[in-house]
Amino acid sequence: MNYGIGFHDLELELAKEAISIAKRSELTFYDSVYVVLAKIKQGELITADEKLTKNTPKAYKKYANAL
Repeated sequence: MNYGIGFHDLELELAKEAISIAKRSELTFYDSVYVVLAKIKQGELITADEKLTKNTPKAYKKYANAL
């Protein structure tokens, strides 16, 4: 079975962007990485974490959506 799960290295630019998000919001670095990955992959992060969707910076809102 193929579940469409892939891996992505934590590259320097991804890490820098995630740190920037974490610094200016109430998101953790960990959560910010998922938001940046959604942006890079032109995908969507669907989460039950209300804090994550509420605190995602405006420029990234389209990538982080509540269940």
